Amino acid sequence: MTIETALVKFDRAFAPFPVEPPAPAPAAPVKPRGRALGRRFLLTAAASGAAVLGFAGVTQATGVHAAALPIAGTDGVRRMPTLTQPELAGQMSNHSGADARQAPAEPVPEMASTPAPSAAELRDWAVFRSRFVQADGRVVDTYNNDVSHTESQGLGMLFAVAFDDRETFDRIWGWTSAHLRRPSDALFAWRYVPGQINPVADTNNATDGDIYIAAALARAAGRWRQPAHLKAAQAISRDILGLLVRNVGGRTVLLPGANGFVTADHVVVNASYYVFPLIADLQRAYPSPTWARLARDGRQMIAEAQFGRWRLPPDWLQVSTATGALSLADRQPPRFSFDAVRVPLFLAWDRSSPAALGRFAAFWGREPANAPAWVDLRTDAGAPYKPCGGVIAIATLVDSTFGQAGAVPAISARDDYYSAALILLSRMALRETGLLRA
Repeated sequence: MTIETALVKFDRAFAPFPVEPPAPAPAAPVKPRGRALGRRFLLTAAASGAAVLGFAGVTQATGVHAAALPIAGTDGVRRMPTLTQPELAGQMSNHSGADARQAPAEPVPEMASTPAPSAAELRDWAVFRSRFVQADGRVVDTYNNDVSHTESQGLGMLFAVAFDDRETFDRIWGWTSAHLRRPSDALFAWRYVPGQINPVADTNNATDGDIYIAAALARAAGRWRQPAHLKAAQAISRDILGLLVRNVGGRTVLLPGANGFVTADHVVVNASYYVFPLIADLQRAYPSPTWARLARDGRQMIAEAQFGRWRLPPDWLQVSTATGALSLADRQPPRFSFDAVRVPLFLAWDRSSPAALGRFAAFWGREPANAPAWVDLRTDAGAPYKPCGGVIAIATLVDSTFGQAGAVPAISARDDYYSAALILLSRMALRETGLLRA
């Protein structure tokens, strides 16, 4: 039996400083994706469905059943749940078909006009580019042993378009296209591990990364009048619709990946993968009524996902196949943490649900730098450490939607790749929504 071992994508601890018809999905189980809070998490998965989980050198044989999520650690793990994916007749329907084959938009749409970047934004982009973008175009996750993933590549591309940096965009897109393309569709393998014999051993995708890449390509097509970029964005959009959008219990939902999130009675979703302003970009590039249903049901799901004292959404959410009811994911930490923190970022950027932002503002309060980095939605216990600069930037963006002036923190030496990316995303949102103050 062949056993594959993967180092799962870490979560940032941010502890007290320093700190065509869609192709069929592959049948073999895949490794999870996520970030572990400051500790190494190894998962060894065999094709038989058994798994061996190890935390900081301690190995535990679990014999995980194919339809069960791996047991989460007590250290605040942020990682992809891993499941096999039975396609259950009568319980789930695919929104591919006619919707996924809508006629693409032509000609190349122009990029929407936004104010020129400020000096602070240009400085932060220069810092991000120098620290995290290699000469060959690989964007490194510095907290996670310098791995790269579609999130980092897609965000790097998105930032390069925003700052009209075509040379950097071309390098990042060239590396991404050369190293992460999947042979069976237009999506991308989610992770590249340098130094490995096979650095792309896990070919499952991560849907947020695919959205970032497709939207960046669509924006690049408009800014630099490049039809080839629009064509690539349309191909990715087509396969997002065909492979990753499902009807579950009356809801149109977005799967976090093509494999690993469907069980007999529920589907696991990640609300932070609903990147509403970029989904709007994909709708313009590849028109389909499914995008509107996906965005509408995503906003409704987030509105209903209220857990704990602060009524916040969790990093990972279960949707009942039978009824569409929402619950905390069974086998993941029940936390509003470093995945779900992006939910208010995308809601504020989208500006379609301002009332939904009040609970996030209440959680962070008037001094978000003193709020806990995360909160347990079952016990209401908060992290014993404060948030990073990227989370403070999101809180500042949320406050701006209520007319409260505040300064987004600059990228500093203690910000790793993810914190720096959240700062740049918050700056982009402030500029594109017109909330940016001089």
